[in-house]
Amino acid sequence: MKSQELDAVRQPRLDRAAEGRPAPARLDAIVGPLAVALRVLGLVAFVVTLWAAWFGADSAGSNIAPVAV
Repeated sequence: MKSQELDAVRQPRLDRAAEGRPAPARLDAIVGPLAVALRVLGLVAFVVTLWAAWFGADSAGSNIAPVAV
């Protein structure tokens, strides 16, 4: 291969596109806390499901774990 072809292969072409642009401050102020709240909600749902699987009733009709999984 020619050295020019090798240089073209070694240089990433999408680096500039991956940088993007910063989000507006108002949007960033909303999305940050919302993301944290959704992560906490997911963790709580996981813990409740795990708790129900370990300590809940053996009947699938009265236990949320089979439905949640």
